[in-house]
Amino acid sequence: MRTKYLLIALLSATVAACGEDTNNCGEGNDGLPALFSEEDYSQTHWFSFIGVGESNRLSGNDTGHDTLFQAHFQDKADYEVQVAPRDKYSEACYIITGKPVTIGSQVALTVEKVTFGGLQGADVTLEPDPVTHEFPTQVVVGRTFGEGKLSIDVFSGTGAADFPAFQEEIAVPDAPELTRFDNHKSPDLAAGLTIEVTVERENPLVVEWVPGHGQRIEVTMIPGAGSSTQYQKLRCITYDDGCLEIPRLAINNLALDDATNFRLQVERHNTVPVLFKDGGVVTAVAVIDVCSQVEGVVGR
Repeated sequence: MRTKYLLIALLSATVAACGEDTNNCGEGNDGLPALFSEEDYSQTHWFSFIGVGESNRLSGNDTGHDTLFQAHFQDKADYEVQVAPRDKYSEACYIITGKPVTIGSQVALTVEKVTFGGLQGADVTLEPDPVTHEFPTQVVVGRTFGEGKLSIDVFSGTGAADFPAFQEEIAVPDAPELTRFDNHKSPDLAAGLTIEVTVERENPLVVEWVPGHGQRIEVTMIPGAGSSTQYQKLRCITYDDGCLEIPRLAINNLALDDATNFRLQVERHNTVPVLFKDGGVVTAVAVIDVCSQVEGVVGR
């Protein structure tokens, strides 16, 4: 199954730099990059999310390399989301214990098409359903990211329900290169690694990678085979500085699930907000998110 983008994490480009000899993870070092101004987003009900995610799934039942393209343009005046319940274990890490609750409904705004350029192959164009105006997601097999920037062109009219047309570019993040996962150095996620997911674990689970130029790194562990929980997942969001400590209490809690393995996802994200204003008032917001992900299944 493909990873879906999460709209609740609108993060800025504040990234902590680090060197190999710096102890840059653990309490006081791991944390959520600064959020965009909530004031900007509270002025409008017109929102767009445009996402591109390149995934390399190295082990599990759905291995392969592909890229997902998606675009959503919605009027959320009568729509509200109560985020899924979660238990927080550090500034970076929490465990989701349920599913979000939605109230009301969204109304699709109209856009003619969205074109993605700067790819290794041909441009990718998304076109909406002529009746619902919703854009279906498109999956392209294989790698598509180039070495430069990804361009996004949104073509739209000027009607009362038309989302504003715009052009934007965003830097493509490199795929994360893990150098440590728990006790494994230079871990190979295709090798069926096992880690200590137990209620007796006494040390944090350390994740290290080659620092890049992403705005954030996301690490997710989802219970797999034999799981006794429907929605539980461990999620950490932190700086792209090369190191993260997942608190032992989070692992102790995750170990209460009966799963015999866990789906591990490590993602590097870049995000760009596009604000449309009229007389200083924000009338519409578009969020563009580009992600490179490596994924594998690890045993306990």
